[in-house]
Amino acid sequence: MCADSVLGHVKNLCAADRAGLRFVVPLRDASGFGERFLAEVGHQGLHRLDYVADRQRHLEAARRTRYRGALRPFHVTDPDTGQRHTLRVAYIWSSEEANSVADGRERALARAEQALGKVQRGLGGRYYKTRTQVDAKVIQLLVPAVRGLLQVTTGTRAGKPTLGVARDQAAITAAARTDGVYALATNLPGRLSATQVLRLYKDQPLVELRHRDAKQTLRVRPIFLHNDDRITALVSIVGLALVIFGLIQADLRHTLGPDQHLDGLLPEGRAARPTGRNILAAFQGLGLTYTPDGIVLDRLTGTQRRILELLTIPIPWPEQAK
Repeated sequence: MCADSVLGHVKNLCAADRAGLRFVVPLRDASGFGERFLAEVGHQGLHRLDYVADRQRHLEAARRTRYRGALRPFHVTDPDTGQRHTLRVAYIWSSEEANSVADGRERALARAEQALGKVQRGLGGRYYKTRTQVDAKVIQLLVPAVRGLLQVTTGTRAGKPTLGVARDQAAITAAARTDGVYALATNLPGRLSATQVLRLYKDQPLVELRHRDAKQTLRVRPIFLHNDDRITALVSIVGLALVIFGLIQADLRHTLGPDQHLDGLLPEGRAARPTGRNILAAFQGLGLTYTPDGIVLDRLTGTQRRILELLTIPIPWPEQAK
């Protein structure tokens, strides 16, 4: 199972391992993996990973995201049982993530400095007559993203509140040491590398797409059921629907070939890469008529006919005459 960081608490990982569930899960910051990375591995302990995201394969090498990583043992103690679990963790550094984190921190600092500068200009005025008012505003402006990175001092001089603001460059440098680093915990057995763990984790968005398909295209809605058997049956039916939905997309794409588009899938007859959603949408409005001689289909469009041909699905009933 590839999950998101909601599962990345030590307690949840131990429970999953205890239940025999195999997983690849990103650890949450609260797990302290950043300090563990710096103490046990450091950037000098990372090696280049041979991984290229599908969305970047068309780019020249210099413009692609670079990855480095290392696989290490990860021993944790179950807070519920006290049992020790031996997992592994892949520390991954991504150049794209590093740039994103650094840019985000700089934007947060700039916003905080701008807001604090506005407070400075208003000292002694209507809203900031006292140091207490200034302190309350400073607490509001020092959001977690900048807390500890700015040195903010307040005081009073000649009956008027004062405010000093400066960047704590040492704290900013320390925070930047883990820019772009995240940790993927796993209990997969056997020989394993950081690259393999990263590849497995990068497939996680496919799960998110199927969740979206269940909620949007298949329109699964909450249902209150009276017993566990009915819950099991409902989950099974939804799961089968998702499997079929995914197979339709995968089979059609495989038959078409890589990066090939199919005409008529979008409005105005535009071509598109087939997805489960636009494949089914192509058949929306198709009707059938019960006649004395049996069922008769509406006349198929060229796109509908092409989809059935690619999926090797025979037309089950005769079509209406032109």
